[in-house]
Amino acid sequence: MTIRRHVHRVTPDEAQVYAYVASRDQGCVAPRLDPQVDACDGRLTRQHVRPQPGGRRVTRPNTVLMLCWHHHLDGWATSKAAMQLQRTYLAGQPDRVPW
Repeated sequence: MTIRRHVHRVTPDEAQVYAYVASRDQGCVAPRLDPQVDACDGRLTRQHVRPQPGGRRVTRPNTVLMLCWHHHLDGWATSKAAMQLQRTYLAGQPDRVPW
């Protein structure tokens, strides 16, 4: 039996959004959103934030932010308080890449 894994290939539009978000955020946003978090560690990752729980993942400047590996995977990124901080931060962002 062969197990097939679907590997998402980044589209040109997504690549443009990711470049914009990396430039906008300039590193992990967790310490800026929540001064009480511990120190950043590891490489940067992209966190897709849905407006509400469930639903499809959408790649737009107002749904993606940068987090370090530590904050993305240690539970901070998905905690209820952090999700609200992330949604508030992203609410002020454009829904399209401005360039």
